[in-house]
Amino acid sequence: MIETNYRCDGCGKFRQPDVSKIGVGDFVNFSVTTPTSHKSFRSTAKEGEVVSTKGDTLRVKGIRGGFYWVARNDVTPKGAPNALTYSVCGVCKCGEGAR
Repeated sequence: MIETNYRCDGCGKFRQPDVSKIGVGDFVNFSVTTPTSHKSFRSTAKEGEVVSTKGDTLRVKGIRGGFYWVARNDVTPKGAPNALTYSVCGVCKCGEGAR
Protein backbone atom coordinates (compact mmCIF):
# COMPACT_ATOMS: atom_id res chain seq x y z
CA MET A 1 0.00 0.00 0.00
CA ILE A 2 1.35 3.42 -0.94
CA GLU A 3 1.60 5.99 1.84
CA THR A 4 -0.23 9.12 0.70
CA ASN A 5 0.28 11.47 3.65
CA TYR A 6 3.91 12.53 3.66
CA ARG A 7 3.39 15.91 5.36
CA CYS A 8 4.36 16.10 9.04
CA ASP A 9 1.57 17.27 11.35
CA GLY A 10 4.13 18.85 13.68
CA CYS A 11 6.28 21.04 11.43
CA GLY A 12 4.46 20.92 8.08
CA LYS A 13 7.52 19.72 6.16
CA PHE A 14 7.65 16.43 4.27
CA ARG A 15 8.69 13.09 5.82
CA GLN A 16 11.20 10.97 3.91
CA PRO A 17 9.68 7.78 2.44
CA ASP A 18 11.15 4.37 3.30
CA VAL A 19 12.96 3.49 0.07
CA SER A 20 14.36 0.23 1.47
CA LYS A 21 11.09 -1.51 0.58
CA ILE A 22 11.17 -0.50 -3.10
CA GLY A 23 11.58 -3.54 -5.33
CA VAL A 24 10.91 -5.02 -8.75
CA GLY A 25 7.49 -4.01 -10.09
CA ASP A 26 7.22 -0.82 -8.02
CA PHE A 27 6.71 2.52 -9.74
CA VAL A 28 9.10 5.29 -8.71
CA ASN A 29 9.94 8.92 -9.39
CA PHE A 30 13.50 10.06 -10.05
CA SER A 31 15.36 12.80 -11.85
CA VAL A 32 17.92 12.78 -14.63
CA THR A 33 20.43 15.61 -14.93
CA THR A 34 22.19 16.29 -18.22
CA PRO A 35 24.65 19.04 -19.15
CA THR A 36 23.34 21.56 -21.67
CA SER A 37 26.55 23.57 -21.99
CA HIS A 38 29.80 24.01 -20.14
CA LYS A 39 28.03 26.15 -17.51
CA SER A 40 24.54 24.72 -17.10
CA PHE A 41 22.55 21.57 -16.54
CA ARG A 42 18.98 20.43 -17.12
CA SER A 43 17.22 18.29 -14.56
CA THR A 44 14.14 16.35 -15.65
CA ALA A 45 11.68 14.51 -13.42
CA LYS A 46 11.01 10.96 -14.60
CA GLU A 47 8.67 8.15 -13.62
CA GLY A 48 9.25 4.49 -14.23
CA GLU A 49 8.95 0.89 -13.09
CA VAL A 50 11.74 -0.96 -11.30
CA VAL A 51 12.68 -3.95 -13.49
CA SER A 52 15.70 -5.24 -11.55
CA THR A 53 17.94 -4.48 -8.59
CA LYS A 54 21.64 -4.87 -7.97
CA GLY A 55 22.46 -4.03 -4.38
CA ASP A 56 21.38 -0.46 -3.77
CA THR A 57 21.10 0.30 -7.49
CA LEU A 58 17.78 -0.03 -9.33
CA ARG A 59 17.27 -0.52 -13.04
CA VAL A 60 14.22 1.52 -13.97
CA LYS A 61 12.27 1.39 -17.23
CA GLY A 62 11.03 4.91 -17.93
CA ILE A 63 7.34 5.39 -18.66
CA ARG A 64 8.27 7.17 -21.91
CA GLY A 65 10.97 4.66 -22.77
CA GLY A 66 14.60 4.18 -21.91
CA PHE A 67 16.32 2.37 -19.07
CA TYR A 68 18.12 4.07 -16.21
CA TRP A 69 20.39 2.85 -13.40
CA VAL A 70 19.40 4.85 -10.33
CA ALA A 71 20.68 4.71 -6.75
CA ARG A 72 17.98 3.56 -4.32
CA ASN A 73 18.37 6.77 -2.28
CA ASP A 74 17.69 8.86 -5.41
CA VAL A 75 14.16 7.54 -6.01
CA THR A 76 10.85 8.12 -4.28
CA PRO A 77 7.79 5.88 -4.50
CA LYS A 78 5.07 6.94 -6.92
CA GLY A 79 2.77 9.30 -5.07
CA ALA A 80 5.50 10.64 -2.78
CA PRO A 81 7.00 14.11 -3.19
CA ASN A 82 10.00 14.16 -5.54
CA ALA A 83 13.50 15.42 -4.77
CA LEU A 84 12.72 18.97 -5.95
CA THR A 85 9.78 19.21 -3.52
CA TYR A 86 12.01 18.10 -0.64
CA SER A 87 14.66 20.69 -1.52
CA VAL A 88 12.16 23.54 -1.80
CA CYS A 89 9.85 22.66 1.12
CA GLY A 90 12.31 20.97 3.46
CA VAL A 91 12.53 17.60 5.17
CA CYS A 92 10.91 16.89 8.53
CA LYS A 93 13.46 16.42 11.29
CA CYS A 94 11.19 17.05 14.28
CA GLY A 95 9.79 13.52 14.60
CA GLU A 96 6.38 14.90 15.63
CA GLY A 97 4.61 13.36 12.66
CA ALA A 98 6.31 9.97 12.98
CA ARG A 99 4.04 7.00 12.65
